[in-house]
Amino acid sequence: MREATTVVITRHETDRLLEWTVLAARAADPVGHRFGYRLEPRGTGILARTVE
Repeated sequence: MREATTVVITRHETDRLLEWTVLAARAADPVGHRFGYRLEPRGTGILARTVE
């Protein structure tokens, strides 16, 4: 069974950071955990580190 969710961006810094939380379909409150990546330029690419 699939359940719809909504992702809410909680922090954003252009080319540096993207952080989000998830709203469950049956609850109006966030699930209590934030997910995200901190981005660091490296040579010709980008290193993505998990935000803890």
